Amino acid sequence: MKRLVWISIVTGMGLTSCIDEVNLRTEGEETRIVVDAWISNDPEMSYVKVYESSPFVSADFHIPFEDVPLSGVWVEKQDGFATSFRAPYPEQPGVTVYKPFEEYDIEPGDRFRLNVILANGNHIQSDWQQVYQPARSIEFDYEMSFQTVFIPTWNGEPFAQQREFYDFKARVEKANSQADHNYYVKAMGIEQIYTSSMSEFCTCTCYMTYPNLNYSLTAVNSTSPASTYTVPMGSMTAGRNTRFYLKADIYSVSDQAAGYLSSIGVQQTNTGSIFDPMPFKISGNLKNLDNPDEEILGQFFTAYHTYHDEMINRASLFLENRDKNIKIVYPEAVTGSCQEAYPDADIVAPIPFRMH
Repeated sequence: MKRLVWISIVTGMGLTSCIDEVNLRTEGEETRIVVDAWISNDPEMSYVKVYESSPFVSADFHIPFEDVPLSGVWVEKQDGFATSFRAPYPEQPGVTVYKPFEEYDIEPGDRFRLNVILANGNHIQSDWQQVYQPARSIEFDYEMSFQTVFIPTWNGEPFAQQREFYDFKARVEKANSQADHNYYVKAMGIEQIYTSSMSEFCTCTCYMTYPNLNYSLTAVNSTSPASTYTVPMGSMTAGRNTRFYLKADIYSVSDQAAGYLSSIGVQQTNTGSIFDPMPFKISGNLKNLDNPDEEILGQFFTAYHTYHDEMINRASLFLENRDKNIKIVYPEAVTGSCQEAYPDADIVAPIPFRMH
C-alpha cells in the first residue's frame, strides 16, 4: 500500500525517510516554503534555493519541486557588508539556484544572516550564523574488507564471488582539541579503468567518476576530547592495478547545523522495509518576519571549507598486500572503445590524472 506523506528537505542532499512528526496531506492543506542556503569559501557551496515542499509517495524519489519566485536575496555580514545573490541568465529549468553576485570575504569568527524577499513582499530571515574553525589537517587511511559481488556469465546467470576492497577513512585533526567541532563531509572519487582490444586504435582507458563516494550525507558531531577522529569515506576495488583519485571536502558548521544535517542523514538511511521510519518536516533557523506563524522549512548554513586529495596507486597497494591473495580483476574485452563496457565513463582524462 502506498503512503502519502510530507517531504520537504534540502534538495542538494537527497530525500528519503525518518521519524518524528508526520503530516498526512488533505485536500485543503497548503505546501510549505523550503530554503536551502549556504555561504562558504567554496564557491560550489555558496548558493540559495527556495522552493515549495512536495508530497512524497513511498518508492518515488523523482519528486517535482515548485520554484518560488523571489524579488530579492542577499546575505548580510554583521559588520554591515551585504552580498546579493542573483538567478542565472538565461534561466534554467528546475529549482532556481541563486549565486553570489559580488565578491565577499569569509573567515572563521565572522557572522552572517540570510535575507529572502518573496514576490508577495514577505521577508524571510535566518538567525545569525557564525563561521567556525576548519579542520587542522586531513589524512587518508585504508583497510581491506571483503564484499560479495555478482559476476555475470556467458549464459546471463550471475554467480556470487567474494572480492577484496580498500575501505577509505579520513583521519581529521581538530583545530582545537579542547573545543567541540562539527563538520559536513563529502567524498568523491575518480577511478581509472583499463579494457583490452585487438584494435590498434582502441580507446581502451576510461575514467569513472563517483561524485558521492560515501553514498550518504555525513555530518560529524565531534564532542570527543580526542584531537583526531576518523570518518568513513567509501571503498574501491582492490583487484585493479590502476590509479584512483580520492578527495574529501570538509565543511565546519555550527552545532545546530550539524544536528539538522544529521536528521537528514537519518532520513537517507533506510532499508526499504515496512519498518523504515517515514519522512517528516525539518525546521531550521528561518522565520517569516511578516508572518511569524508561518512555518519555514530548511536551513541557512555558514561553512568554512578545507579539503584533502590524493592519487592512489593501486599497483603499489597490491604489492604491499601480496600476502592477502587479492584476486585480479581482468580488463573487459571491447572492440574499439572502453565505453562499450562502461557507457557512463569518460574517455578524456580528468584534470587530476593530467596533473599527476
